[in-house]
Amino acid sequence: MAYCGGIFAASSLSVLPFLNLPDELVGRWASVPFFMSWILFSLFLASGTSWIVAFSQKFETRLKPLLLVPMGLLAIALMRTLGLPSLDRFQVYGDAGRLQNYLSDSKLEFGRWLLGLTVLRELFIGVNSFVVEVDPKVFIQVAGALCMCGWSTWQLMRHESSVLPWIISISPMWILFSLGYDEYYPFITGLLLLASWQVVSSETLFRLNSAYIIIGVLPVMYIGALPISLALLLHTWSREHKVSDRFRGLVLSIITTVIAIEIGGEFLGYATSLSETMNLGGTFLEKSPSSKAAAASPRSFLAHPSYALSLEHLIDIWFWLSCGIGLIVIVAALTFRSGTVQRDNSWRSEGRPRLGLNQLSIFALVGLAIFYLVFMLPLLGPTRDIDLYFASMFVLLLFAGSRFDRYAEKLENPSLERLRFMQLAAFGFAPATMALVVFGVSR
Repeated sequence: MAYCGGIFAASSLSVLPFLNLPDELVGRWASVPFFMSWILFSLFLASGTSWIVAFSQKFETRLKPLLLVPMGLLAIALMRTLGLPSLDRFQVYGDAGRLQNYLSDSKLEFGRWLLGLTVLRELFIGVNSFVVEVDPKVFIQVAGALCMCGWSTWQLMRHESSVLPWIISISPMWILFSLGYDEYYPFITGLLLLASWQVVSSETLFRLNSAYIIIGVLPVMYIGALPISLALLLHTWSREHKVSDRFRGLVLSIITTVIAIEIGGEFLGYATSLSETMNLGGTFLEKSPSSKAAAASPRSFLAHPSYALSLEHLIDIWFWLSCGIGLIVIVAALTFRSGTVQRDNSWRSEGRPRLGLNQLSIFALVGLAIFYLVFMLPLLGPTRDIDLYFASMFVLLLFAGSRFDRYAEKLENPSLERLRFMQLAAFGFAPATMALVVFGVSR
């Protein structure tokens, strides 16, 4: 219990500087009830999710109790869609309302989401034509919540001997996306997670041909997933024994990409459409004109090094990780793992070479995730664009969680150690979740 209290306190302190204090609460003492409410609600959330973990021990399988989380989030999302007043204070970041406009007007194109937007449009038209007429916002909130619930349920059902499904399902950004979030990200998060999971874990989640198809489809559904596709390609090549098989797989991915582009729109002109939606050479909309935050060049979507490597941006990164995914939980998982790294003192595992394509794919995935965090330019400012970095956040969480799983396997009672860490994660995530989702954060 002392560990849970310690990680809760550390998480609260990391989030506290970014808690969005209402303007009307001015003065030293006026803000005390606000902060106390945040702490109390966070403790309530942590205790509830921790109780679910403890209750799961009473079942031969951990499945039934843990599924209370995705089912509960879906129920809240549906009530939010119905307009319950108590749920109207949930926070919204990013480009809220943009996806609604694209669903309403079929003439609008958005290259960054090409295939995913086309699929959503067809589903929206199908529902309105054959089932019931719904508002675009309602469709996005309900469909997005169903997607998140489906992915969370699948991972909790299939991977009972890992901490990954649980810590993903109760992480702040996942919960934010699960509560009827008015954005595109809930529709792509599960597939990105699956691809990243395949790279960092020792499990085989899908067959080789399926992997190559996912590699080709991902960037067309969301261009920000391109680094994950590249890492997955390296990982899939590590499972092939012949160069000819690797070349065949690469050709399959390229063909899949071309078909996906053609289904989503037209292959001819795709590069032009994509470049127009990449916000090349942009500057922060929420920053002052004197800010150093600007693109590296007029044709770049990356931040200028003078800003990307500045103290100001380091605080932005701390803000994203602390409030978006719970940095304390990542640190805790890697801290547990460090005990075995010293004893192993090498990258050798099960007779594999010191550094092969499998390990290289993990380095590439984590390295590109960190690169994205550091150099990707948030045009709407660090607060509104906190959701822009969801893929990097989940990659880091998956990497840390998979390291802990491998550490636990070497202990006398792996199941008990995983359950303890799951409870620890519940207390580590709760302050960030309540701040991000309910009380609001700002940088």
